[in-house]
Amino acid sequence: MLQNDSQLVVRDIPLLQLVFGILFVGVGALVVYSGGPLIFGAIFAAIGLCFLLFSSIITITADRMTQTFNINCRSPFRHTLTQLPFNEIDGINVERRVSSNRRGFTYRLTLLRKDGEIVPFRATTTTGWKGKERQAEQLREFLGIKYTNRIPSGILPRDFSRLYETHETNGVQWQIEPMYTATSSVPTGARWHSPDFKTPGIFLFVAQKAEGQSSQGFLASLGSMFIRQALSLHGFSVEDTPGLQQAKTLAPLEPALERHFMAYTNSPSEANKLLNSTVAAQLVSWSERYPLKQLQRSSCNGQLMMLFGPNGVFLVTMSLGQSSQVYELISMGVELVKTQNAG
Repeated sequence: MLQNDSQLVVRDIPLLQLVFGILFVGVGALVVYSGGPLIFGAIFAAIGLCFLLFSSIITITADRMTQTFNINCRSPFRHTLTQLPFNEIDGINVERRVSSNRRGFTYRLTLLRKDGEIVPFRATTTTGWKGKERQAEQLREFLGIKYTNRIPSGILPRDFSRLYETHETNGVQWQIEPMYTATSSVPTGARWHSPDFKTPGIFLFVAQKAEGQSSQGFLASLGSMFIRQALSLHGFSVEDTPGLQQAKTLAPLEPALERHFMAYTNSPSEANKLLNSTVAAQLVSWSERYPLKQLQRSSCNGQLMMLFGPNGVFLVTMSLGQSSQVYELISMGVELVKTQNAG
């Protein structure tokens, strides 16, 4: 990185790809030189050349004198230049994608324009979030972008990326907003809310758990203080949970639901009506697609929480592995509201 008062230059070099390229070419050459099978040497050399020839070096230049932002991408076969004025830039973010083996995530820098268009800095994603977030923070600081209220691609689709915008699906009004973990400066999850169904002075809080984990030891034994902390962390207010001091674990749940969820309420009789078979089926279906593990890693599925309360219906998860989960979250929320209104 090079920086002075008027210009910031950040160079992104794909070191891992270059190292692999040199390594494979070297192994191929060594196989041929030592009299080994020519075909194996040629294969190794060809793989190495692909790494080297298709690796692109990106030079990002932000110039305060000209108020322009340049993304210069250069490889042996291709050269592209993207140029934007500062006043069209709304954010610099790190996009997260599920890796090909679905055991983790890969990342890339993206630029968010004020018209909603997302401009990726490079076509491919790679491992290593910290280095990219460091670059994004340097660029944000130089451009004077202290924060962004818009969500990077891969978390919420562009149609839902404006905060506090009301949408309607099948007659149900709803909003969706990004959620952040304590260790991430970019959104990782989403919080869905609809005011179209409200409970009269009671609440039902349902939290996903690892299969086989006891509900009695999950949250109930830790008391209302832990419940309040969990609710606050996920954006719920005191007004969402009336009678919290008198609340207790709702048990027993139907067996399929008990395997994946625990429930907490201040009115068990009313909560059982809310947690009907249709709601239970929706929750179980989600947990079967996105189960929690006993030894949960950060790259695994996020915990789903649901709340029926005086301010409406909420669904929230702190971690979304793919944008398709957003549509599933919206669809489930709409069905939950319609089920209660029909009842």
